[in-house]
Amino acid sequence: MDDETKNWSSINSEFFKEIELSKLPKGFACEIAKKKMGLQDGIESIINDQKSLDPFVQARKDLARKCLERMPKRTRERFIQRYLTLNDEEKEIIDRFARDYTRYDIRWGMRVKMPDEMEKYAKSFHLKKIPTALAYFALDDEKERDKLVEVLENFR
Repeated sequence: MDDETKNWSSINSEFFKEIELSKLPKGFACEIAKKKMGLQDGIESIINDQKSLDPFVQARKDLARKCLERMPKRTRERFIQRYLTLNDEEKEIIDRFARDYTRYDIRWGMRVKMPDEMEKYAKSFHLKKIPTALAYFALDDEKERDKLVEVLENFR
C-alpha cells in the first residue's frame, strides 16, 4: 500500500459518505472494504440488536437475518446459542455462509448437487439444498469449506 492510500485510510469514515468513489486514489476503495469487513455486521450484531447507519453493514445484517429467519424458532435459538460460543474466525465463516445462502436463495432454473458433507446440516437447520450448496461452493478454497464443515459440526 502506498503512502497516499495509508494517509487516506486514516480519515473518519463519515467523511466518505460525501465523496464520489471515482475521485478517490487508486486502491482506496479496496481499503475501505477491508475496514468494513472487520465491523460487527453479522449474526452477532442481529443478536445484540445493533443499529447501523452504514448501508453496507445494514445490507450484510439483513442477509444474515434472512438466513436465521429461515430456521424454525427452536432450531434458530439453538443455533444462536452455539454461535455465541464461537471465536471471531468461526463467526466470520458462519456469517459469510449465512449471507451467501440468502444471496443464492433464488430460482436458478437448474439443479445443483448438494455436497455430501453439507447434507446433514441443511436438514438439521432446515435450509434449502441449492442455496446451501452454492453458499458452500462460494467459499474460496477447500480449506475454508473444511473449516465451515468443522464449525457446523460443533452446532449439532
